[in-house]
Amino acid sequence: MATVAGAAWVLAATIARAESAPTELTASTPEAAAGEAKPKLAAPNARTSEAGGTPSVRISAVPPVDADRWVITAVPYLWFANVKSLTSFRPSISTRTIDADVDVGFGDLVKRLNAGFMGAAEARRGRISVQTDLIYLALTQSGSRVRSVTGPAGREAAVDLGDEVKLKTWLWTLSAGYDVFRDDRSFVQVFGGFRYLGVDATLNWNFQGPLADLPRTGAVNTNADIWDGIAGIRGEHALGKGPWKIAYYGDVGGGTSQLTGQLSAQLAYARRWGDIGFGWRYLDYEQGSGKVSQSLRMSGPILTAHIRFGG
Repeated sequence: MATVAGAAWVLAATIARAESAPTELTASTPEAAAGEAKPKLAAPNARTSEAGGTPSVRISAVPPVDADRWVITAVPYLWFANVKSLTSFRPSISTRTIDADVDVGFGDLVKRLNAGFMGAAEARRGRISVQTDLIYLALTQSGSRVRSVTGPAGREAAVDLGDEVKLKTWLWTLSAGYDVFRDDRSFVQVFGGFRYLGVDATLNWNFQGPLADLPRTGAVNTNADIWDGIAGIRGEHALGKGPWKIAYYGDVGGGTSQLTGQLSAQLAYARRWGDIGFGWRYLDYEQGSGKVSQSLRMSGPILTAHIRFGG
């Protein structure tokens, strides 16, 4: 809970500091006022006041891009995700397999979260961009988490008296893309890359009685490293002439997984330094039975802040 509260404080402080920056630019000399900016691939973000000749910033919902330099965007965010996973455990002392799940609603995430990190970044030059996203979650859930016990003869009956599952998850995405369409109101980008899922899970089980070579109580740890190639589309579109816009993202892929995919949509409000967005995000992994991590699904509301440097 302290981790999420700290992340929320950092996000709020960063936004407040950026908001305190001036929103108007005043030329110190006539030469500076008449100077031309480097060429950009969308309409400029400033206009000149007829009354005083002082350039003032007009906030574009979709910011222009610069073909001559790199612009870095940091993206701290809070994803209040509902986490559902199904993991297979194979105790070394037994021939049996125990399937146990984690099902944490986004309203319960703070109580179950031991540690966590969420953040993303983008480096852009003109129509080309490289983006990365990193999530770490450490969750603990108690109760009747065992879903099945399977032995040599098939599924066996087990009376679960209450157990505990500890789940640590790393999610890392890295991709590069190119804007196939861009104007002063929107852009559409196609991209490709990879996503990594690291799973480390521990089960402390407690059955009513032993099952052949499986003791009544015990603990087992398992882990998996899952690499998948992904491809997708993302973009932004301004709503009218003001600072509001919609941002969308979708990818699909496979490799170690049978299938993985992600979708998100946000309503964002642009500022001079970047934008603030709120929306929904969904992530899915399907591995199938017999795998350590059979499935993982995360979905829920997300709050983001895009903070630009060098643009």
